[in-house]
Amino acid sequence: MPKFFICYRREDSEYPAQWISQELISQYGPDSVVFDVDTIPPGADYRGYLRNQVGKCDALLAIIGDRWLEILRDRSEDPNDFVRIEILAAMEKQIPVVPVLVGRAQVPSEDELPSELGQLSYSQALAVRAGLDLNNHLARLVDRLGTLLAEEPTTPKPEEDQRPAQAGQVPTQEEDERLNPRIRIEGGTFQMGSRDDDPEAYDNEKPQHAVKVSSFWIQEHPVTNVEYKRFNPSHSFDADKERHPVVHVNWQEAMNYAQWLD
Repeated sequence: MPKFFICYRREDSEYPAQWISQELISQYGPDSVVFDVDTIPPGADYRGYLRNQVGKCDALLAIIGDRWLEILRDRSEDPNDFVRIEILAAMEKQIPVVPVLVGRAQVPSEDELPSELGQLSYSQALAVRAGLDLNNHLARLVDRLGTLLAEEPTTPKPEEDQRPAQAGQVPTQEEDERLNPRIRIEGGTFQMGSRDDDPEAYDNEKPQHAVKVSSFWIQEHPVTNVEYKRFNPSHSFDADKERHPVVHVNWQEAMNYAQWLD
C-alpha cells in the first residue's frame, strides 16, 4: 500500500488538501496519508519528526494554491517554515515530490523559486480544480499518482535505527553516509542572553546581544559504537551495544572524529 505525505499551506490550500487526503484514504486506506503537523507529539523535535514521517512515505504531494509562492517568499528567512522543511526533506531523501495545483495556481517559473528548491521538478505537476468536476479531478489525480509510483524505481528504505548487527562489525564509509546522512543547517543570527529588564536573569546573562552562527553540517543520528570504530579501530564496546551511541569520548576525540569525516 503506498503512503503519501500531504504538504500544504493553511493560508491558501487547507480545504483542497483535505479533499485530496480524503480521496487518497478512500482509495488506499486510513494509514495511507500523513496529513497534518497537528499529529506531532507534544515535546517532539518537529524538524526530526517531520523528516522521519516524510522518509516513511512513497511520495510527497505539495499542494500549491494561489498564494503558495507569495508566502514562500515572505518566509524565505523563517527556519520554522513547515512547507520548506517537508519539501527539502523529501528532495534530500530522494522521495518523489508531486506538485498539485489547486484554485487558480499556476506552475511557478524556475527563477521565482528559492534557490534550494530550484531542483523541484514541475514536469509531473497535476491539477485539481474545485467545482462540479471536482470528483473527476480527484479520480484522475489518484490514477496519475498510481502511474507515477509504478514508474518510480523502488529501493528499500532502511529503518531509522538500522545498523550493522554483528558485534564489532565496522560499517564502510558508504554505509555511514547512507544510514547516518548529514543535514545542512543554515547559518543565521540569534539573540543570546537575557534582557536588562528581566527580573529573573543573572548578571552574567546580560546584556542580550546578537550572535552569528555559520552554516554547518550535522548527522541525523547519534554516532554509534560501530561507526566510531571505523575511525578508531581500538575502540571496544559490549557485544550488545553495537547500535548504541558511543560514550566516553572527550572533546578533542570528538573534534578529531568530525575532522576525519571532513
